[in-house]
Amino acid sequence: RRVLRFLNLARKMRTHMEAGEAMLPKAALCIFELNELKRETDLTGIHVVDVEYNWISSSEISVVHKAEEMMKKGIEKQNQADIATSVQVFHHLGILKQRMDICFQSLFDKLTQSIQSSFTFFLSLQGQAEVIRASLWDRIDRLMMTSSVLFSQIWMIAKVISKLNLIEECGRSSDFIVVHWKSFVAQFKEFLTKS
Repeated sequence: RRVLRFLNLARKMRTHMEAGEAMLPKAALCIFELNELKRETDLTGIHVVDVEYNWISSSEISVVHKAEEMMKKGIEKQNQADIATSVQVFHHLGILKQRMDICFQSLFDKLTQSIQSSFTFFLSLQGQAEVIRASLWDRIDRLMMTSSVLFSQIWMIAKVISKLNLIEECGRSSDFIVVHWKSFVAQFKEFLTKS
């Protein structure tokens, strides 16, 4: 009976994989169920299951990769549907917190790097007050544009996660954006003070 369930889930997963990106969350759910079934019951040694499981293992890697690509594309183009699809895939595979931590950290690192590059530019111009004055507002404007884009991306991801009721699963409180905004303001204040 468990072998039949395994084979039925594998068939459903194959159908979802062939249906395209929109069905990735369902394929991920099938992968999760297949992995759970394999953990609960030792099905090794059954030729049909072993053959299917090799395909399932490689498909899981493919599904995660496609979801990561959808997340990147969704962030760049601010497409909530792509972000929601990738979040659902990560959720179904049980890796949502890990992937969201990586995603948010990457965006916050870009923000910090933007602040630091502006500050480094001004350090290289020490003693050249005229050049600093001339470029100060241009640098601040670019920094504000970068921060605006990054925070809108962060807010959009948080909004999607919130709509899917997965904020707590991500290990985030509802005010994590405010916390990071305060950190950004403190870094920006330090940048202005030193400049």
